[in-house]
Amino acid sequence: MRNAAVSVAVFALAVAAPAAAQPRDSGGFEMRSVERLELDDAEVSLVPDPAVNLYLRAQTRLGTPVEHLRPVDLAISEDGRPIDPKSVTLTLLGESNRGMACVLALDVSRTMQGEALDQAKAGALAFLDRLGAPDRIAILSFGGKVEVVAPFSAARSDARVRLSTLEIDSSSMRTLLYDGMYRAVELVRQGGELPRRAFVVLLSDSQDGGSVHKLDEAVALAQGDGTRAQIPVFTIGYANFGRGGLEALQRLSKETGGDFVEAANPGQMAAFYDNILSQMTKSYVARFTPELDGKTHRIEVSAGGLKQARAVPYPLYRRPLWPVASLGAGVALGVGLLTWIVLRRRPAGRLVFVAGPRAGEGIALRPGRIRIGSLPDNDLAIPSSTVSRYHAEIHVSGRRVSIEDLRSSNGTQVNGTAIQMSPLRPGDRIKIADIDLVFER
Repeated sequence: MRNAAVSVAVFALAVAAPAAAQPRDSGGFEMRSVERLELDDAEVSLVPDPAVNLYLRAQTRLGTPVEHLRPVDLAISEDGRPIDPKSVTLTLLGESNRGMACVLALDVSRTMQGEALDQAKAGALAFLDRLGAPDRIAILSFGGKVEVVAPFSAARSDARVRLSTLEIDSSSMRTLLYDGMYRAVELVRQGGELPRRAFVVLLSDSQDGGSVHKLDEAVALAQGDGTRAQIPVFTIGYANFGRGGLEALQRLSKETGGDFVEAANPGQMAAFYDNILSQMTKSYVARFTPELDGKTHRIEVSAGGLKQARAVPYPLYRRPLWPVASLGAGVALGVGLLTWIVLRRRPAGRLVFVAGPRAGEGIALRPGRIRIGSLPDNDLAIPSSTVSRYHAEIHVSGRRVSIEDLRSSNGTQVNGTAIQMSPLRPGDRIKIADIDLVFER
C-alpha cells in the first residue's frame, strides 16, 4: 500500500504511460515488473464447482495496471504448499462478467461551490457511463448531512439524473466527512446481492466537522475480516481552502488498499476517476480448486518479489455419496444419474437469426445467462449501430427461458410487444433493436 499521496506529476505520467505489456519479437507479450501487489479479497464459492477466488491488483511503479499476467507469473500457496499454476485460472475482472459494486461519495459542502462540484460531477458521470451491464452503482453526498442520492437498487438512468442535479448543501457550514466515509462503506456491507468485488470512490475538499463516527470506525468497517471482504477506498482530495482534511483521506486509502490523489485544480478530477476505474476493471480474479475441510488456511500470493496473504475460512464440504444396497441398485442408480446429467447438459433451446447475412445461424442456450449486445465481450455479439453495447440478457434455468432488456436504447420486443422481462416459448419471435431472431427448441 502506498504510504504517501500520489503526486499530480506522477499521476500524469501514469495516465500517459503505454500499456503495461510490450510486444516481443515472437508476437507475444513481455510482462512489466509488478511493483505493487494488493490482495483485496479471497472467498470460497461452491457454484458451479468448489473454488477459492482471489481478487488482486498488480501495478507498475507509476500505478498503471500490469496487464497480460499469466498464472505462471504468480506464486500462490496454501499454508506454504505451492499451488500448481496449471490448476489456476487468471482472468481480468472486466472480462469475467462478475461485475463490481461501487459507491461514489461526493462532498457537497459550501467550499465545493462552483467549478469544484461541477468538475466532480462531470468526472463521476463519465465514470458511471463507462460501467458495464453487470456493474452496480450507488451515489452518496455529504455536507451538513449525509444523504444516499441513489441506492444500488436505482436504475442506472435514474442514478445519472440524480447525480447530474446534485447541488451544494447550503444549510450548514459543517462537513460530515467521517460519517460520509462510514455510510459509503456501510452501503456496500448492507447491499445484499451485490458483486463480490466492491470499492468506494470518495471526493472531498474539507476536514471533518461534527461527525458521529470516528475515522477509525470507517477504516475498520472497510478493512473487513476473515468473513467480510476488504473494501478499497479511493480518495480524491482537493485542497481548495487548506489541507486540513487530506491526512484523513490519505490514511483511509492507505489502510484499505486504495489510493489517494490530490487534485491541484478541478480540471484533473475526471482523469482521476478514469484511472480508478481502469485499476479495478484491469484487476484480476485468480481461481483454484481447494480441499474444503472446514479449517482456516493462509493463502499467499507473490509476484515481482512482493507478497500478500489472507486467512481464508474453508467450509466443510464433502461430495454426496449415494448408498448402494446391491449391485443391481447401483447400476440402476448409475443409469439414472447418467440420464439426468445428459438431460441437464442439453441446451434449453436456441436463438436463430431470421434474416440478413447471419440468417439460419443459431446459438445454443445453456443454463445461466447469455448476454446480447454490440460489444465483442457479449455471449452473442451483434455488431450493429442500432444494438446497445449491452442490450439484453437471456436467462436459462432448467427448461425455463426468459429474456430481459438491459435498458437498451432501441428496446427489445417479443412477438411485436416491447418488454422489460418476458418468458420465451418455442416459436417466439424476438427483435433486438432491428435484428430479428426466433426461439426454437
